[in-house]
Amino acid sequence: MALKLVDFEGSNKKFFLYDTFHGIPEDLATDAEKANTKIKNETLYKNDVLEVVKGVFAPYSRIEFVVGRLPETIALSGIKKIAYASIDLNSAVAEMGVAAEIWDIMTLGGMIVLDDYGFQGHEEQNKAWNNFAKSKGRTILALPTGQGILIR
Repeated sequence: MALKLVDFEGSNKKFFLYDTFHGIPEDLATDAEKANTKIKNETLYKNDVLEVVKGVFAPYSRIEFVVGRLPETIALSGIKKIAYASIDLNSAVAEMGVAAEIWDIMTLGGMIVLDDYGFQGHEEQNKAWNNFAKSKGRTILALPTGQGILIR
């Protein structure tokens, strides 16, 4: 949706999609997240997710697919600045690793969309993000959709 709303093809920007494309790493799940992680891995990752995602983004020319675990793969892509990040890792540990990795390279006014911020079953992510935002002197805008927005 973000690419449709802005003139992405008319810009010189790249859009990076990071994912394992094989499921949520279960070793990063906290005890409270383990059951949800297992269910999502068994239901959402049965098909070749990478090929499905590539099909969705086929109309766009500057999409980079980065296969692997986060936050480790961020450094591998050589990104120097980030203006927009949408985070949906279903793991407080992984999301806080990403937050620590990207915060200093986010542009001022850059936006982080937190997909599961306000949803039941994601309380650990919510608490972790609130603590992170507070440590940066920020607050998170909770949306009626259940998402949260954190601005650099």
